[in-house]
Amino acid sequence: MAMDRSKKISMDQTFLQKLTDAVFANLNNDQFGVEELAKEVGLSRSQIHRKLHRINGKSVTKFIREIRLEEAHRLIEQEVGTASEVAYQVGFSSPTYFTKCFHEYFGYTPGEVKKIESETVTTELSDKEKPIILPIYGTTFKSSETQDDELDKRDFLKQKILPYLIIAGLAIIVIVFILSYRLDRKSFVNVKKSIAVLPFKTITKDSTSTYIADGIREDILNNLGKIKGLEVGSSTSSETYRTSNKRIPEIAKELGVDVIMEGSAQKFGDKIRISIKLIDGKTDNQLWQENYDGSFEDIFTLYTEIAEDVAAALQVVIIPEEKEQIASTFTIDASAYDYILQAREEKWKYWNSGNVDTIALNRAEMLYKRAIKLDPNYAPAWWWLGSIYLDHHINTDEYYTEDYLDSTFWYSDKAITIDPKEGGAYFLMGLTYHIKGDIDLAINNYEKARSLSQHDAIVLSGALWRLGMIGIFKKDYLNGIMSIRRGVAMAKGSPKYYQKLLYNLGYAYIFAGAYNEAAKYYIEVLNLNGNCRPLSYLYYCQGDFQTSLDQILSSSQSDSSDVFRFYALANTYLQLSDFDKAVKYYREFRKRSVGRGLNEISNLYREGFALIQLGYKEEGDELIDEQLTQLNKRKELGRPDGYAYHLAAIAAYRGEEEHALQYLRDYNQGVFFPYTYIIPISFSQYDILFKNLWENEEFKEIIRNDQEEKEAVRIKLREMEKQGDLDM
Repeated sequence: MAMDRSKKISMDQTFLQKLTDAVFANLNNDQFGVEELAKEVGLSRSQIHRKLHRINGKSVTKFIREIRLEEAHRLIEQEVGTASEVAYQVGFSSPTYFTKCFHEYFGYTPGEVKKIESETVTTELSDKEKPIILPIYGTTFKSSETQDDELDKRDFLKQKILPYLIIAGLAIIVIVFILSYRLDRKSFVNVKKSIAVLPFKTITKDSTSTYIADGIREDILNNLGKIKGLEVGSSTSSETYRTSNKRIPEIAKELGVDVIMEGSAQKFGDKIRISIKLIDGKTDNQLWQENYDGSFEDIFTLYTEIAEDVAAALQVVIIPEEKEQIASTFTIDASAYDYILQAREEKWKYWNSGNVDTIALNRAEMLYKRAIKLDPNYAPAWWWLGSIYLDHHINTDEYYTEDYLDSTFWYSDKAITIDPKEGGAYFLMGLTYHIKGDIDLAINNYEKARSLSQHDAIVLSGALWRLGMIGIFKKDYLNGIMSIRRGVAMAKGSPKYYQKLLYNLGYAYIFAGAYNEAAKYYIEVLNLNGNCRPLSYLYYCQGDFQTSLDQILSSSQSDSSDVFRFYALANTYLQLSDFDKAVKYYREFRKRSVGRGLNEISNLYREGFALIQLGYKEEGDELIDEQLTQLNKRKELGRPDGYAYHLAAIAAYRGEEEHALQYLRDYNQGVFFPYTYIIPISFSQYDILFKNLWENEEFKEIIRNDQEEKEAVRIKLREMEKQGDLDM
C-alpha cells in the first residue's frame, strides 16, 4: 500500500513537472492558456483540469498564472529589467494587470521586491563560512571556530536582536489574526464584490450565435450567483447595453456595481470558445482576461473554471460547499444541453411576445423533446416540457373542465421521480395547483421549490413572487412585498427575469395602494425595455384613463403582434365612453385571441355593454349572457381568476345592487392567481360598469375600509424603507 502511495505521489510530481516545463517553454507567449497547455501535454482540457484539481485544488488558469508570477519575482530580484519589461517576459500583455496579480499573490508590488528583500532577516548559522546578514542593522558576521566569537554573537543576538524578534513575532501573530478574521465567511460578506455581466457578444449575427451567447451568459451568471462573497448586481435588458456606446464607468454607476464583466461565446461545430474580461467599474482599467477554448462536451468544466477564475481575480473566497454546488450544477449530456439552450431561447420569445408567439412555443416543445430523447434522465427537461403543456392550454376551452392541466402534474411527477430534489418540478406543480384554485397545495409546493432551489435564480424568484402575491391577496401586504422583493434580488443577474420581477413588484404595490412606489418600478421597466404598458395599467387602476391611453399609444404603436395592447386599448376607450373604439379593439382582441386558440375569459360583457350604448342591445345582451355562463362555471370550479369582480360589475350595471355588493365582498376575500384580469377592488369606484353603485353607502364603506387598511400599510412601508429594511 505504501509503495502504491509513493508511486502515485511520484506520478503526480512527474505530471506537475511536465506541466511546469510546458509553461516555461511558452513563458513569454501571452496567448498560451489552458487549451494550449492541454495540447502540449497531450490531454483534453477537462482531463487536465480534473487531474490538476485533484492534486492541488487549483484551476489550470491559476496554475499557469502562479508559475508566471514566481518567475517574474525571480527576474525582478536579479534586476534583469523593469517591472513592465518583466511582465512581458513572463506572458502578461498588461503591466497594470501584472502588478495587480503580483500584489494579490505576494502581498506587495513588483516595485517593493528589493525593499522586502533588504528587510529580510537571515539567521542561518549552521554553515561555518556562510555570512549571517542582518540588513536591518547593516552588520555582517562570519562563522568562527572559537568559543569567544560564538559567545560574542550570542550576546549580540540576546541584547540587540532578540527584542526586535519578539516585536516582529507579535506583529506576525496580529497580522495572522487579522487575515484569519477577514477570511472568515461572516466578515467576508461585509466586503462583497459586486459584478454585472453585460450581454455576451457573438462573432456572427445568426440565431445560433445568439442562443449560445445568451444561454452561456445566463448559466455563468447562475454559477456566479452561488458564490456568497460575490454579489451579482442589477442588470438590464439584453438589448439596452448590447448596442450601447456608454463607457464602462457610466454603466457600472447605473448598475451600482464594482466590476463589469464583458464576454463573448461562439460555437464552431463541436468546439466552443468563451472569452471573459473583467473591467474596473470606476477606472475602466482591465482587471483580468482569459480565453476558454475546448470541445462543447467540456462546457460544464469550463463553467466551473470560469467561476473559480473570476472569484480568484476578484479576491473572493469560494468555500468548499460552493465549489461543490458549482461543479454539480449540470448533469446533462452536452448535446442535450445544446437543445436546452435553444429551447430556452424559443420559450423566452413566446413569453416576450405576450404569450402569443405559438410558433416559438412549438419550437421550444420540439427542442425539449429532442433533449429528453438524448438524455431521458435529465429531470429539469421534463418539467420544462410540462410548462410548455401549461402554456398551450392555459386559456383554452379546457379551462372549464374538471381535469384541466392534469397532464402538467404528470410531467412534474416524472421529474420528481428522476430527481426528488428537483425544485423546478415542485414549482410547476405549485403553479398548476395555483391556477386550478387549490391555494394550500400551491403554497406547499412553492415552499418546496423555494427550499430546494436556493441556487436556481429562475425557480427561486418565480416561487418567491407567487408566494408574495398570495400574501398580498390574503392582506398580508408587508410579508408579501418582502417576498417579492427577495425574488427581484434573486433575479438581478438575469436581465429577462429581472424585468419580469420588477413588473410583478410594481403590481404588488398597486394592490397595496402604494401607487408612487409602483410607478418607480414601472418606470424602471420602461427604461429597460421601452414598454409603457405597465405605466398605462398603473394610471388605469387610479382612474386616470386619458393618461393611461396616452401611455398605450406611445408604446409599440405599430406592433400588431402585441395582442394585449388591443385589450388595454379597448378597456381604456370604454372607460372614456368612446364606445365605437372600444368595440373595435374588443373585437380585434377577440379575433386575435381566438385565432391563436385562446379563450377570451373576461371582456365579453364589457364589449356587450359598449354595444348596448351604441344601440345594439340584442347583440350586447347575448355577449353579456355568454359571459355570465362562463363566470358561473368558473365559480363552480373554484377558479382563482377574479370571476366575482366581473359578476359584481354585471350585477351593478343591471341594477342588482345587493348581488353586486355581495360579489364585491366575495372578491375582497379572494386569493387569486395573478392574471392580467385581476384588479384592485378600489378600481370599482372608477369603473363605468359600477356607476349605479357609486352613491350607494355600503359600496362607499367597502371602498373606504379598503383605503384605510392600505393607508396603514403605506405608512409602515415608508418606515421600513427609511430604516433600510426594504433594501433588495
